[in-house]
Amino acid sequence: MPSDPHVAVLVTGPFQENTYLVADGATRKAILVDPGYNWDELIDYVKQSGFTVDKIVNTHAHLDHAGAVAPICRAFGCPFYLHEGEMGNLLNMPRAGMMFGMPGLEVPEVHHKLHDGMEIPIGELTLKVLETPGHTAGGCSLLVEERHLFVGDTVFRGSVGRTDLPGGNYDTLVRSIQTKILPLSDDTILYPGHGPHTPLGYERKHNPFLVNPDMFRDQMV
Repeated sequence: MPSDPHVAVLVTGPFQENTYLVADGATRKAILVDPGYNWDELIDYVKQSGFTVDKIVNTHAHLDHAGAVAPICRAFGCPFYLHEGEMGNLLNMPRAGMMFGMPGLEVPEVHHKLHDGMEIPIGELTLKVLETPGHTAGGCSLLVEERHLFVGDTVFRGSVGRTDLPGGNYDTLVRSIQTKILPLSDDTILYPGHGPHTPLGYERKHNPFLVNPDMFRDQMV
C-alpha cells in the first residue's frame, strides 16, 4: 500500500500563495500544485529537493496560482494539467499581472485537461480530480490517497474563497463543498491556496461558511 505523500509548501508572490510540492517518497516522483510566482526560487528548490517533478497540476488559473507555470514547464520539460473552464483566467494572466505589479507572466500551454474523476499518478501514489467550481468556473480540488485534498481557493481555514470575480458563484461554491468535500472523512487534510492547512473535521464543525452557508449568501453574491 502506498504511504502518505511528502508535502512541502512554498509561499510565493505578493498574494502569499501556497505552492505545493507533492511527492512519493518511494519513487521520488513529484508534482507541483499551483506554482504561483518566484519561479527561480521554485526551480532552485526542486533541483535541491531530491525529487523529480514531472507534472504541474493546477486547481485554477488565477495569476497568483499560475504565474510560474510557463518557466517551470520549460525548466523541467513537464506537462501542465488544467480544467478547460480556466482558459479565460489563463489567457488573462499577463494583463492581470501588469495590473497587480507582477509583470512578465506568460500564458503556458495546457497539455492535459482535467475532468471530474480523472486519476493522475504521482509515482506509486494516485491523485484524483474533483471538480469544485464556484471560486472560478473550472476550479478543481486534488485528492491524493484519499486523505490529502488540495483545494485551491475553495475553502480556507475558517472561510471560503471569494465569488465576486469573473466565473465565481456562491451557490455553486456551496454546492461544490457540500457534494465533493464534505462527504470525505474528517481526517482529510485540506491544503488551501492561502494560509495554513486544516483538518476537514475541524472545518465541518467550526467554519461558519460550512456550518450555515445561507447566512452569508447576501454578502458573497
